[in-house]
Amino acid sequence: MSPRPVFVIAVPLDEPCADLLAGHGDADVHRLDVVAPGKLLVGLERLRATHAVLSTAQFDALRLHPAFALADLDTLGKIYLAGDAPLPVVAGFDVQRLATTSRDPALAVDGEIVAADTDKRLAGADYTAGRIATEALSVAALHSMLDGLRRAGAFIDADDVLNATDLLERVRADPHQRTLLRRWLRVLTAEGLLRHHEGRFRLASGHATEATPDWDHVERLWLAAGDTAHTLRFARDAASALPELIDGSLKAVHLLFPQGDLALAHALYRESIAARYQHAAVASCLSRIAQSRQGARLRILEAGGGTGATTDQAWPALRDHDVDYLFTDVSRFFLQQVEARHPGLRTGLYDIDRSPSGQGHAVGSIDVIVAGGVLNAARNTDASLRWLASLLAPGGWLVLSEPTVEEYWVMASQAFMLAEPDDERAASQSTFLSHAQWLDALAGAGLQTLVDLPPPGHALASLGHRVFATQVAPTP
Repeated sequence: MSPRPVFVIAVPLDEPCADLLAGHGDADVHRLDVVAPGKLLVGLERLRATHAVLSTAQFDALRLHPAFALADLDTLGKIYLAGDAPLPVVAGFDVQRLATTSRDPALAVDGEIVAADTDKRLAGADYTAGRIATEALSVAALHSMLDGLRRAGAFIDADDVLNATDLLERVRADPHQRTLLRRWLRVLTAEGLLRHHEGRFRLASGHATEATPDWDHVERLWLAAGDTAHTLRFARDAASALPELIDGSLKAVHLLFPQGDLALAHALYRESIAARYQHAAVASCLSRIAQSRQGARLRILEAGGGTGATTDQAWPALRDHDVDYLFTDVSRFFLQQVEARHPGLRTGLYDIDRSPSGQGHAVGSIDVIVAGGVLNAARNTDASLRWLASLLAPGGWLVLSEPTVEEYWVMASQAFMLAEPDDERAASQSTFLSHAQWLDALAGAGLQTLVDLPPPGHALASLGHRVFATQVAPTP
């Protein structure tokens, strides 16, 4: 007698799964509503699953998980993937498509389809040149950190040996920037520019002489990848002013908004290849969600819209659909400009660091929330995610874009403006949550990650800028 099949279902698709299970009347069925890749892997092992129903994004995340190669999945024979994307060929698994006749929104927003559409929207963009320019900027910013510490009075010569406390005193560090500078020391040590022994830091061999980053070379690379280099020039200006940023005599906000001018900030969030990819991917996700609504009005809230960089791509992508788009930010500073560029959308206030209950937003009143690069500024990402998720109607979406690796040019510029976090970033002494930490945080907020871009092997994947399309359960 054959053992009973064990189904693990990790997608919120009731009708297609019921059709599938109809042919396996004696199956042992386990539904995992929202799980991070590591927990899903544990569940598949523990339950001795023979069949799994997953999204493409879930299966991709599983295959990329460090424990996947070591997992005991001998019983897992068939994997059913939801969506219309091409099926991957994976040794040891029979990968099939989940048959469906319904037009479920979760099927419409498929990672591989969105990835292809995003690339189409950016036709003509040179991903490789953009990646090389971004990597060169990162190297220049890394060296500017060491150069900035030296100009502020630390590591004057090869014999200068300092513990962190003495170094912070030597450079007259502003108390509000001391945590950031400790992260600098960790990064400079990890990258081999400093040596750390018994609690003290010194210059690594080969870095005993002063070396100024070759910003002119980086600017040439940046211009080769795009039309303008405002981001590069902002990073360069910040590098020149690091001693003043360190001691607090200059505020980074004055570099970003010189004399209150918004032009630099406007360019900063649009110019890089990573930013362009993220905005295009968010627009593609929103377009597909809107298409799946079949005439129902879509209620959208954009949280922390800032300069409107995400909005500039998202709003035009929705022009043929019935939407109520509410653009919000923590202050009114940007609202008038966004209203002028995009007649028809509404504007208002929303603070990601506060519960929505006191901000005039009702629980379950939003179909889609857009968060373009704002949640890294939250004091506590987990709390902010839970608050946003509470606003979503059943089956609602949170579409967000975020960096998931340290960006050295941000550490040497915009990080001087960020509030101290009170979440996993504090424990790991990092500016941004990692990819794995994001997946865990999203799952912890009750959000199922159905799109996670760029896909593995993409030219921009190594930069660590991710776009997630996540969904709450379709029923309360």
